[in-house]
Amino acid sequence: MNGLASSVGILIVLVVVCLFYVMDPDKKRSNFIGYRTKLSRSSEANWRLSQKLFYILAISCQLVLVLANVLIDISASLNFWILLGYMLIVVAIIQSILHNKQKRS
Repeated sequence: MNGLASSVGILIVLVVVCLFYVMDPDKKRSNFIGYRTKLSRSSEANWRLSQKLFYILAISCQLVLVLANVLIDISASLNFWILLGYMLIVVAIIQSILHNKQKRS
């Protein structure tokens, strides 16, 4: 599988999972799907905020990666490392926001 196909596949998965979350009328904390950390699951407000942030940031980053793959040929293995890198950054951003929110409370 080339880099463009893998990056588009991951984008599709992120969008589908996001749609399941958005279409869920309850938006309650899930044991199976979503951005799940101890801090994100500590309250309903944190759960909703972390899901919103995760999907916005992850889909945005993946869109950039898809566009980069359209412009230049990026191997599937390099796509994996880029994905891993931006996911670590996304997690750090979300955890920082949740931690700061908790400190203010």
